[in-house]
Parts: sequence; C-alpha cells; structure tokens
Amino acid sequence: MSDDPTLQSPYRPAVKSADERKLCRLTDLLERALAVLRGELASMVECCCELAWDGMDHVPVAGTASPESVPVIAELALLIIEIEAEIGRPADHPEPQWLDDLLDGKWGLIWPVAAR
Repeated sequence: MSDDPTLQSPYRPAVKSADERKLCRLTDLLERALAVLRGELASMVECCCELAWDGMDHVPVAGTASPESVPVIAELALLIIEIEAEIGRPADHPEPQWLDDLLDGKWGLIWPVAAR
C-alpha cells in the first residue's frame, strides 16, 4: 500500500481533528434533539387542535388551536425551524406530512406570532 496520505484505506478511517469531532458530536446532538422536538410538536398540535378524518388518519385542522396554545406551539415550531435551517430536515421521519406543512408556514400559525 502507498504511503500517500490522499489514498485512504477503507479499512482504516481517516483521523479527524478535534474540531471535526466536536462538530460531529454537536450535529449528532442536534439531530437527536430535532427528532424529539418534532415528535413533541406533533403531539402538542394533535392535543390542541380539532381533528378531522382525511380518509386514512385523523389530522389536525389548521386554525383550530386554542388561543392559549398558539404561542407555545409557535415558539416550539420556530425552534425546530432554526435547527432545521442549520442541519436540514430529516428525509425519513415518522411524523405526518401535516407537520412539515405547519413548519413550512402553510398553516399561517407561526408567522403572525413570530412577527410580534
């Protein structure tokens, strides 16, 4: 095998610097936290909104959250949006499509509260 450092062996991973290891740990923490926060937000919205049957599942109806719950939902949604802006949205996640729609601003729930 060559001593050329640009040719990495697939059996011996490249050594990462301390900064790269720290970044990997922080990214891993953010990914794990994001999964928990997305699940928490989905549960919160399902509890605070009216539910409708869409033919396959019960889904929250946009605009039906109690006024007291909207600031809490919006605050959590904005935190998730900020994390996703840093590390991206997971391609495979267990949450339903309506949660992505809410986070993408299609519900109109987040933006008026955030502008205050």
